[in-house]
Amino acid sequence: MRTLNPYVSSGFNITLETPITDFAAYTTNFTLFKMYDYQFEEVDIRPKEGKISGKVVLPKWGLWTNYEILGQMISVEVKGSGTVTCECDRTVCEFSLSNWFDTSNCKDINVDIVCKLDDMSINFTGMANEEVVNTLLNLSSRLFASEVSPAFSSIFQGFMKQFTTRICRKFKFSELIPPSP
Repeated sequence: MRTLNPYVSSGFNITLETPITDFAAYTTNFTLFKMYDYQFEEVDIRPKEGKISGKVVLPKWGLWTNYEILGQMISVEVKGSGTVTCECDRTVCEFSLSNWFDTSNCKDINVDIVCKLDDMSINFTGMANEEVVNTLLNLSSRLFASEVSPAFSSIFQGFMKQFTTRICRKFKFSELIPPSP
């Protein structure tokens, strides 16, 4: 899947609210990299139902983006704009693509993805207190990874919906995965 490495998205907003993290950010040039090193642990393909589900592991991957942010991360104020780079360790995503029949309306495909990040390292530039933020986030990296897992699930779900829609427009489900005789 060379088209996924790197994967560059147009700008979008991120809002995350948890008991210890509450921020709003706007990103531009959101770039995912090392997405090619995925490993499927489980896959269930049901051609007659137009469904594919399973579990995929990303052993190591990363992201880079320009950002504008306001809020708090693990109870530390964050405000500013600049760039952020994240290196993410083992991430497990359970996925389900359903309602993918040989129809002309590819937007009806349902995409569900739930991901759990194990750990990550983060480097913000452009914040007044970036050294404090980077140190705290990296010392609490497993906690912060669990905090942002739902956000990454939503991001991956949005990206996968676009990717799946493009594939659907080129191929019928039965062409990609022919039914058994």
